[in-house]
Amino acid sequence: MRNKYAIAIILLCLSFQLTIKNVYAIQDSYLSLSPDKALYIDSETDSTQLKADPDGIPAGPNRLYRILDYYDSGTFRLSGRIYYDFAALNKKTEDTQQVEYGSRARSFRLRADGLLRNSLRWRAELEIVSNTFTFRGAYIYHTWNNSHLMFGNIIKEPMGIERMSPLGWYPFIELPPASGAFMPDRNLTLRYEHRGKRYNLMASIHNGADRITDSSLRSGYAFTGRATFAPHVDKHSFIHVGLNGSYRVNSFSEPDSLNGAKSYQPIRFSVNPGSRAEGSAFFGREPITKGKSHSRIVLDAATGFHAFYIQGEWTQIEVFRANMLNNISLYGYYLQAGIFLTGESRPYRPTHGNFGPLTPKNDFNFGRGTGAIELAFRYSHNNYDDPSYAGGLLNHYSAALNWYISRDTRLMFNVLHYTTHRLNENHVKELVFASRLNVEF
Repeated sequence: MRNKYAIAIILLCLSFQLTIKNVYAIQDSYLSLSPDKALYIDSETDSTQLKADPDGIPAGPNRLYRILDYYDSGTFRLSGRIYYDFAALNKKTEDTQQVEYGSRARSFRLRADGLLRNSLRWRAELEIVSNTFTFRGAYIYHTWNNSHLMFGNIIKEPMGIERMSPLGWYPFIELPPASGAFMPDRNLTLRYEHRGKRYNLMASIHNGADRITDSSLRSGYAFTGRATFAPHVDKHSFIHVGLNGSYRVNSFSEPDSLNGAKSYQPIRFSVNPGSRAEGSAFFGREPITKGKSHSRIVLDAATGFHAFYIQGEWTQIEVFRANMLNNISLYGYYLQAGIFLTGESRPYRPTHGNFGPLTPKNDFNFGRGTGAIELAFRYSHNNYDDPSYAGGLLNHYSAALNWYISRDTRLMFNVLHYTTHRLNENHVKELVFASRLNVEF
């Protein structure tokens, strides 16, 4: 379903791209410039990027790896990323012990951006996961007065400061369980965004077709909103607050002739160990049945002062059930803090309400520069205990050591420990060592 939408949008964009007049003449004029002059600049130094790029993909004269970037000339840009993970897992219950090792290419993504007209742009993303090609995003967007209207497939629902920051800029290898477990899949989306100097507003409508595995089910839909504000921000410090909310109607089958009742798709809020390289969902796998819809409220806050930062989120889920069954309430929260031992500050972007790419004070160079070194800690808690759903409790502890060799290259090392507590079941304890090579180009 998602590939049909994505292919249609890409073909539409490319057909418009071919109609742009004088595009090759403009490109030829830029080819005569130095590569640095053909690149567009970050939002901190050039406000035109607020109108040009919906996600603030980094580009600038200090990029280490380049493919092609003549975006400001009205032509075309290619970029992407490679993330390769390794993990070792030691899992213990009261009766058993299990040790596993694994590695995988977490993400190999190629991104293409183009300009249709002065304010109408397109993007298509192709990703290779487990030797399978899949589209991760295909959309067009119109920009005016620091506002964006986006339509396409496989787009994030705006929810939380960590999720709305691109994956390559997380301090940890994966989202905290208290955040990641409650996040929906990417879907066909219509999204409006307005970026002010110290605030960001988003509102979006989504379908739920990508969650459907049964052809007899009809797609659900969702309404989502996000608002962030930075009461204080300067070059070395910031304060951020955010409010996020959504309401999703679950996928269902039409009433049958026997009982005249709708059949709803089971809902799960599952958690993986903290790395995709090893292990599978171990918590929250039990389905919530007869869920008609659910609401989600997320409160997030963050602050930073020079090399130190701290952030956290609270997520509340309410599942509304059919046949007069009791509703189910779940919640989770996390708190994380970090410090750059080499003196950098985590780059907060008030116009986006999220975090951007870090540029080390000195790239790694033998005898001349160390790169940037970051140390971070995180605690995450998921509470799935409800009178109608005994899902248990999860406590998740993480520590991270990250080495930013350059703005484009990073080595990540995570140690994760979690415990689960479920009624009438063995408690589970697990220790995970995970690492990642992170390359942007």
